[in-house]
Amino acid sequence: MAVRSLIGWRALKAIADHLAASGYATDFFLYGLSQEVIRLVLRASLEEGRISDSTAKAVTEWLVKHIHEGDHSTRFLRSAPVLNYENGNLHLLRVRELAELLFNLQGVPNIHSLIFRRIFDDPQNLEATVLELEGMRLLNWARLPFLLNVPGKTKFNYECDIKLTESVTAFCEMKCKLEGTEPSKGAIVGPLGHARGQLPENGCGIVIIKLPMQWPIGGGTSEVINDAVDGVLRNTTRIANVVLYRHHFLLTEQHAATSISVKEIPNKRSPFYEMVKAGIFKDVANPLSTSWLHFVWLNNYESFKETYDRYHQGLKTK
Repeated sequence: MAVRSLIGWRALKAIADHLAASGYATDFFLYGLSQEVIRLVLRASLEEGRISDSTAKAVTEWLVKHIHEGDHSTRFLRSAPVLNYENGNLHLLRVRELAELLFNLQGVPNIHSLIFRRIFDDPQNLEATVLELEGMRLLNWARLPFLLNVPGKTKFNYECDIKLTESVTAFCEMKCKLEGTEPSKGAIVGPLGHARGQLPENGCGIVIIKLPMQWPIGGGTSEVINDAVDGVLRNTTRIANVVLYRHHFLLTEQHAATSISVKEIPNKRSPFYEMVKAGIFKDVANPLSTSWLHFVWLNNYESFKETYDRYHQGLKTK
């Protein structure tokens, strides 16, 4: 069986040195680094340790189509026109985020065949696939061990097993409301109902739902969402916890940044209520305490070298 190599710091430094030598030490440094990470990880996922020129060409063509030129199927990554500062900055941030997710999650067992290949093979569902990776990032930041649910292992089609304690494993499904979806009760009830059918009857079920970034925070929208969740939870014990996840983007002409918010709604009818009522993602507010490499630290060649030195000197990154 072929052994897949992970893309590590040595590869990152080679990319960074090449970009700096080519005149990209500041402007577009992180954009170029992110594209190369995406290219290398996707290629590794497809090749499974067997070097192939045809695969390398196919991945390069994917990058050109979906990142450089933009395609309707992956407008989540690149919305035209990118000359508009909001669309341009959003494009840069999403390329960076995709690279960061691929780099940090590449060591998860079975993720290459189950998730990463889907990015290449099924780009029109990229937004939903990215949500799955973002959900795994939440689990990493919360220091919750997890394993992907391999098809055929069980009759239930959920995303992953989460080890909550030595004796309790939770079953997690992730749902994505696509950007552009209008807020409504049905937009929440539908995915939750579908997720309920994907989870084992007597287990600790957790459903993560990503909300579109344009949905208003608070007010009537929050009431609609909360009422929808409460209505579903009143009629099931399969779902122990609903996690509402939102990825925020702050976009101005001079600044672009991201942040996340998480709201957990535990189900009082679940036999696992006491275990989840305090929140399983309460530690996500401090993700810097994990080993996750945040690509924002690699914004230019100088900051890359500083971060590289800290990692290799074994010092805690700020």
